[in-house]
Amino acid sequence: MRIGITVDMRHSMFSAGHPNSCIAVCEAMQVGGHEVVFIKKDTEKVWWDDVFGIMGDYTIESVENCTKLDVLIEVAFHLTQIQR
Repeated sequence: MRIGITVDMRHSMFSAGHPNSCIAVCEAMQVGGHEVVFIKKDTEKVWWDDVFGIMGDYTIESVENCTKLDVLIEVAFHLTQIQR
């Protein structure tokens, strides 16, 4: 399955609990053999300030340009009905 996880990449990876939750959920889904995509808002930065070394391990798409998902897990923010 193709699974999307909403992420908020505005600050440090360690500035709140949800960035670590996003990574943990992603890794759990990948272990199950799923394709996982981080879904971010276009207004946000490309990645968290302090962990650029792991950026290449994840797929990132914006809400506006995200292709079809089988499942969406809303961790960092909720999408509107139209965006879903």
